[in-house]
Amino acid sequence: MANIDYSFIKLVDNKLILWDYLNRNQYEIQPELVSTIYNYINDSGEYDVKAIEYLQELNILQESKSQPWGWDCLSHIYHHGTKNVFNEEVVKNADAWVEENERVQLQEADSIIPKFRAIVDEKSMGRRIALSCKPSNLDIEKHLNNRKTTRDFLDSPVPLSSVENILTICYKASFDWGNSNSKEPLGKKKTSPSGGGLHPTQAYIIALNVNGLGRGIYFYNDLDHELIYLRPFPDNYPLSQLIGGQPYAENAAFLIILTTRFDLSWIKYKHSRCYRVSLLDVGHLSQSTQLVTSELGLGSWITGQLCDSNVEGLLGCDTSVEAPIYCIAIGNATGNSFPND
Repeated sequence: MANIDYSFIKLVDNKLILWDYLNRNQYEIQPELVSTIYNYINDSGEYDVKAIEYLQELNILQESKSQPWGWDCLSHIYHHGTKNVFNEEVVKNADAWVEENERVQLQEADSIIPKFRAIVDEKSMGRRIALSCKPSNLDIEKHLNNRKTTRDFLDSPVPLSSVENILTICYKASFDWGNSNSKEPLGKKKTSPSGGGLHPTQAYIIALNVNGLGRGIYFYNDLDHELIYLRPFPDNYPLSQLIGGQPYAENAAFLIILTTRFDLSWIKYKHSRCYRVSLLDVGHLSQSTQLVTSELGLGSWITGQLCDSNVEGLLGCDTSVEAPIYCIAIGNATGNSFPND
């Protein structure tokens, strides 16, 4: 059945605007078009044939794919409307990405710190209390201070034990039997929190230069603590085409791609506000990963700037229920925030 699964109509400045959020296009429309779409979809009256043909050419009106979505349309709009947003030239050309990034940074350089100060000044009418900066002597302070984003990796291998340590500490599941009144635990338990103990985040390893682990794409089975080999990683595949054109993962020993399984969240939480929680879940795990990586003496760089379709295809995601959210590049590093060249 034909439908407009990826569009909505909103009144903006007293004009009817049709938003095609899959392709991020907006069209001003006349009220009559709403009736035309309704009558065509429901086969309930006359409609403008030319208008329908034009909507079909724009791929706004198309056969419904009827993919499951367990929350309401607000999270559906946000999820699909923020996918694949990168300029194709920038994705294929890392130099173009660097040039664009530097241009934006130069434009913002004169405004960011003053804006920070303005926010403070807005709230500065109250009494000020100076705080001490004395070292706490807590181990966690050392780990947090040592964590540093590095975008300059050395082309050298890391041992499989490093991958094992990260997965064991951050991703391995145990089970919470303590609060369970049944034969099954209420949820998984990890060293990072997760809404409802669901842990919908899935970890994929792209091994590029790991001693003891063949180059390829692996799924981490957190229930049985094992890596499952999925497929080889294509030779000469530019990593920048996975991360929005950015060149900074080059020479990393391995990547951890974090995806979220929406269908795991749908089991317990029916409201689309849980979409926020699934994103926070990924954030908790990524922070733990970076702290452990730092303790291992490795560098890490994290980005959410993913070319969604490229990553989904590489991992083999069922896009109706699983989406890539974050990429963590890990390896031996110079310690530089950016490459010197």
